[in-house]
Amino acid sequence: VGFAMNFNSHKSWHVHSKGNKSKQDSRRHDEEEYSRQQEILCRDRNREKTEEDLKKLAADGFMRGDVPLKVLRAEKIAFVYEPPPGMQDPEAGKFKERPEDAIPDKPENKEAREFLKKAPSKGLWMPLGKQVKVMQCWRCKSYGHRTGDRECPLVVAGNIQSEAERRVREDPMSALAARDSPSDTPHLTLQQKIDERKKMLDALLKAEEARAERRRKRKEEKRRKKDAAAAEGGSAESDGGSESGSERKRKEKKKKRKRRRRSKQKEKEKKEKEKEKEKEKEKEKGKEKREK
Repeated sequence: VGFAMNFNSHKSWHVHSKGNKSKQDSRRHDEEEYSRQQEILCRDRNREKTEEDLKKLAADGFMRGDVPLKVLRAEKIAFVYEPPPGMQDPEAGKFKERPEDAIPDKPENKEAREFLKKAPSKGLWMPLGKQVKVMQCWRCKSYGHRTGDRECPLVVAGNIQSEAERRVREDPMSALAARDSPSDTPHLTLQQKIDERKKMLDALLKAEEARAERRRKRKEEKRRKKDAAAAEGGSAESDGGSESGSERKRKEKKKKRKRRRRSKQKEKEKKEKEKEKEKEKEKEKGKEKREK
């Protein structure tokens, strides 16, 4: 197999053949030459454009020698954009950024600012035998230690504001109950709590009894109205006696039951007759087949 693969590299269609490699090299060389020529053309075009612009400015009177007037005017007012002398380095004459300015100047950040003020500004030198802590604490928002260190004044108590926000976010119903309840309520004893619970239970029982009484009255009112309507619309029977509405309803229910029974019996009889007819037809067909 290895010999066959080596033999394929001598084919004209193979990527690693000598002819194809030379073509690739020539193509790469042509692309590099084309890109170099394009860079030269762009550079020449930009130079010609600047020369034409300078000629136009000189013709319009906006040039003083070889320098445009715009540049001269900008140099005259350049002092406006320079920092004041107190914030400049006298040796270099440039603005010097101090590393301790990244931390607010507060009493609790004094150690971190002092460390950055004396720290070297070149190289990667670190002090030996000393921890470098210039980070900001999330709890007390001061610099020089991280959250959970002993130096933090809120290491035990925690940030009261953030803890309150966390409780409200995790359990909003307790916050609503605390807001609605009066804050000046005294501490209740056990007997007082028991008495309050008893009062609440009594109030609930009374409300339930009143609800049941109203329900009972509504039912009685409905029953009375039905009986009155039945008495008004009722008529005396053939024997001359008068019947109440409840007796009339019972009789009507009996009649309905009888009708249902009769209808069911009729349906059964019809089904039985249909079955007998089908059996007779099957018998006749069997006889005809035998005769044939």
